Amino acid sequence: MSEQTRRDNKAFMEAKRHVLDLITYYYDHHHKISLSEEKNFFYKYGIKMAYKEVRRSFDPPINVLDRLLVQYDEWAHTGCSNDWMFSVCARAIEDIIDLIQTS
Repeated sequence: MSEQTRRDNKAFMEAKRHVLDLITYYYDHHHKISLSEEKNFFYKYGIKMAYKEVRRSFDPPINVLDRLLVQYDEWAHTGCSNDWMFSVCARAIEDIIDLIQTS
């Protein structure tokens, strides 16, 4: 493995670790989005899924979160009775993306 490849891999892992730390911090310190406990449950679920997907992926974290956001957004516009759950999860992903871009 060349030295450049090692540096690129190290930079990628450090960036990924930084994003995972941000997601963990946000999960521990985020404010309630609603008075409804159901909505807060799905908001936290969205954050947990973001952490899980970023951790197990080999793509850049922002790409993983964008894909997850598109997926939840598609599910939120299906017209089903539970589409509000996916819109809450999509909002959680949007908030994480905003946090990453501002940090």
